[in-house]
Amino acid sequence: MATTIKLKQDYYGNQDYGKRAFYILDADGNYSFDFVFIEDLEEWIDWKRGEGKSLEIEYADGNLRIYDSK
Repeated sequence: MATTIKLKQDYYGNQDYGKRAFYILDADGNYSFDFVFIEDLEEWIDWKRGEGKSLEIEYADGNLRIYDSK
């Protein structure tokens, strides 16, 4: 069974001066200090899927996208 990594889109910084990022949630669903900037997301997804991880990504608009491991 593949490990699932959960990410949630939010701002790194604040809405006025921040940058969109995807925070990696910990096992309890809380924000961790790890994140991926939106510009790097596609490459990061490929990297993690190549490691056998599944991904669950919640976008700011509430949409959920699931990527199964490769």
